[in-house]
Amino acid sequence: MVRVAQVLDGFPVDLNRSVNISTGVPQTPPLPHQRVYARVRRAVWERSLALLVRAGEGVPNRDMRPPLPQPSPLRGEGAHRVRGNAVPLVTVIFCITLALLLAPAGQAAESIVAGSVDAASASLWPLYIAEKNGYFDAAEVKPEIIFSQSNASVIQQLTAGSLNIAPSAGLVDPIRAIDKGASLAIVRILIQAPPYALLAKPTIKRTADLKGKTIIIGGPKDITRIFTERMLTASGLKPGGYDFVFAGATSARFSALQSGAVDAAILTVPFNFYAEGAGFTNLGFTFDVLPDMPFAGMAVNRPWAAAHPKTIERFLTAVGKGIAWFDDSSHREEAVSLLVARSKTKQEDVERSYDFLRMHNLFEPTGKVSRRRIGAVVEALQQLGDVPAGFSPERLFLPGVTQVTD
Repeated sequence: MVRVAQVLDGFPVDLNRSVNISTGVPQTPPLPHQRVYARVRRAVWERSLALLVRAGEGVPNRDMRPPLPQPSPLRGEGAHRVRGNAVPLVTVIFCITLALLLAPAGQAAESIVAGSVDAASASLWPLYIAEKNGYFDAAEVKPEIIFSQSNASVIQQLTAGSLNIAPSAGLVDPIRAIDKGASLAIVRILIQAPPYALLAKPTIKRTADLKGKTIIIGGPKDITRIFTERMLTASGLKPGGYDFVFAGATSARFSALQSGAVDAAILTVPFNFYAEGAGFTNLGFTFDVLPDMPFAGMAVNRPWAAAHPKTIERFLTAVGKGIAWFDDSSHREEAVSLLVARSKTKQEDVERSYDFLRMHNLFEPTGKVSRRRIGAVVEALQQLGDVPAGFSPERLFLPGVTQVTD
């Protein structure tokens, strides 16, 4: 009769040397090495379980564990034998322990410090999707996004090493910084055409009516200046025929337009829809004038990138999955709800943003960087005198990571 028993590391052990609880076979009390073996076996089971769960195999049933080898039946007090050519138990324990120590452990997600301008910006949609859908978790990366007042500020922090990556940077700032010697690189195009619209007061009906007016853009050296000047030049307005004031975030430019402080503002989605809904005049979209000029890309700090090439690749893969998920129209409702929660904006405006971005195929789906198209940005900067004529786009790329085409 079994009087006292306990569970040792998950397995029943009879403390009164009567019978095995499972089989009824008489046995001796557990010896010290048997206790060690039980604990090692328990640790191996837990490690195997963790690896199975990580591989997506699910959680095995507890009954799937192989039975614990039982000691020999009693043949005298405290008897324990090694029969024939059997491997000594100490050797078995050593091998199991060694395998346990050498087995690959699940790695914690690697933190990535990212910088961007506006939390409500639709350009961050693929990153929000990658986070929500677990793509970053699967890639074992954990981006932390820090928001700044302007794109130029983001690039300054990236150059200083305070940030690892700028995932939605307007391209002119990293190009200028690289020309000046900053150790940065462009690893991906995120938005392949500028998704901006020029919005003006209700009394202004044509772009030509902006002569002598005040227009708010991102900054004196911001990419929005290039976009706005190209749009106005196409309508016959030359630089100097209007005044610029500056605010880095689209939300701040929209507020200035709403308040009447400016006559027009260059806005990206969804703020252009807010402005139209409030009665402001849409004077046109930038991609109608600049269809081949990419708008935003992902820039990295080169020293950090050199030390973390696989981390960048996993991050880019997760973002690519976020873009593919966004482009599937069956996810429209879920995608809209996600950005509504992030941006705290109206659902109908976010719905228009989603339809707008998908209709014009603005998110770059392949992860590749067109040498010709990024060269168009370099050429625009050269025309402004910001980049010398001999500047080569090859300086912008990170070998082994940036997938360059044409």
